[in-house]
Amino acid sequence: NKRHPASVGSSTRGVFAGDTSYSNVIEYVTIASTSNATDFGDLTVAKAYMHGGASSSTRGVFGPAIITGNVYSNVLDYITIASTGNATDFGDAVDSTYGTSGMSNATKGIFCGGQNSGGRVNVIQQITIATTGDATDFGDLLSINSYNASTCSGNPAVQNETGFPPAAIGLLAGGYPESIIESVDITTDGSSSLFGDLS
Repeated sequence: NKRHPASVGSSTRGVFAGDTSYSNVIEYVTIASTSNATDFGDLTVAKAYMHGGASSSTRGVFGPAIITGNVYSNVLDYITIASTGNATDFGDAVDSTYGTSGMSNATKGIFCGGQNSGGRVNVIQQITIATTGDATDFGDLLSINSYNASTCSGNPAVQNETGFPPAAIGLLAGGYPESIIESVDITTDGSSSLFGDLS
């Protein structure tokens, strides 16, 4: 049983990691077939409330989280989705947060909002998925928010395989404590804009 894991995926495989009980376990499923999850490997350290993930067709990056002892960590982990094995240090997030929301296109991943030791934040940070390194500032959310649901136009996991154009627009919905929907243009740096409201 898991709560607040982060997830990444490709066109064939879904991968999820972390738990509120400080877990380092990474598990995966083959999307086309029904079956139980299988052990993938371990995160670099046990994490809780990670929530956010970003992926290309080949690589998945897990966002910042809380580690054992309620330490706020800015470490980003990455995996090669098609192979099993332990995660590797990708770099550092701009801020040590948990409860971020992740989204991505074929090249860029962004992590939005979350909460640090001082409270909820509206920071949007970005990475280039194909290259390891620290995150950089992307812009700001309209709301100071955490635990949003997130999605993108297109299907970033299969763009390289099918020739779909890169996802351009990402949406963030709800979260704590907001009920608005915000949009982000993933292809360019900048702040989010109002898309609408949840029903």
